[in-house]
Amino acid sequence: MRSGTTRRSAPGPATDGHGPGGAGGRLTALLLLAGALCLPVPVLEIRGEGGQVLLEQPAPPGYRFELRYVHSAFRIPVREIFTVDGAGRLVLREIRSTRADIVDYYHIPGARVVDRPGDVRIVGLALPHRRLLVRAGPIGNRTFHDGRCELPLAELAGAGGRLTLAVAYRPWLPILLHRRGIPCPKPTI
Repeated sequence: MRSGTTRRSAPGPATDGHGPGGAGGRLTALLLLAGALCLPVPVLEIRGEGGQVLLEQPAPPGYRFELRYVHSAFRIPVREIFTVDGAGRLVLREIRSTRADIVDYYHIPGARVVDRPGDVRIVGLALPHRRLLVRAGPIGNRTFHDGRCELPLAELAGAGGRLTLAVAYRPWLPILLHRRGIPCPKPTI
C-alpha cells in the first residue's frame, strides 16, 4: 500500500443512498404514498339545481343507500334501495312499502313480489342509472339513508327543488379530510 492512500470500501445498500435506509428509498416510498393519496375513488354526489355539490359520501362498489318517502298518491311509506356497481352506476335493487298498491304503480316486468302483511317488497331488481333526478320538497318527506347518514333531502334542495345523485371519482385524501356540504344529522332512535 502506498503511503497517504485511503482504502475505501465498495458502496453498499445502506451507504449509496439507494437502499431501504437511504434517501433514494425514502423518496421512492414518499412518491408511492403521494400517488396513492391522489388515486380516484368513487363518491356519491348530491348536487343542487345549480350544479353545486351539497354532499359527498364515499361509495365503493356495493355501497348501499335508500331513498325513503311517503308516496303522494297512496300516502304510504316507500323505500327505494340502491347499490353502487363497479361501473359507478346507481342500481335500484328493491322497493319496499307497507301495502301492495306500489306493485301495480311500479309495474316492473320480471320483478318478484314478496307480499307479507305490512311488508311488501319488489325484489330481484337490477335497474342501473347513471344519475337520479329527485324532486325533494316538503311533500313526501324524502330522505337519504345509508346506515351512517340520515338526511332530509328537502333541507338540501329547498322548496320544491331538484337534486341529482350520481357517482363521481375524486382523489380519496380530500374526501377523507373534508366532506362537502352539511354534516349528516345523527339518526333519531
